[in-house]
Amino acid sequence: MKRLLTIQDFDSLDFNDFLLRPIKELELSSRTTNALIADDVYLIGHLLQKTEWDILKTPNLGSKSFHEIIDVLTWKGLRLRTAKEKVCYQRWAADLKGAL
Repeated sequence: MKRLLTIQDFDSLDFNDFLLRPIKELELSSRTTNALIADDVYLIGHLLQKTEWDILKTPNLGSKSFHEIIDVLTWKGLRLRTAKEKVCYQRWAADLKGAL
């Protein structure tokens, strides 16, 4: 059986490795995890690309689950994207695609 991530492991991990871990390793409730997976959020990196609004729009994910996600991410020193960061990324990706 695979061992779950501990805070000591988190401190020693390369950040990119952490982003590639499944969201199940965040130890969210099964209802929250299942709602995220149903919305095609499989990895911690996928979750961190979402904004708070994106999470609130997720089907079957209410305010209790939303606050659970925020609390777990905050405990790990992480946060969701802001709407401004998302717009900047989308513009950058569109410019990059247009340049190719």
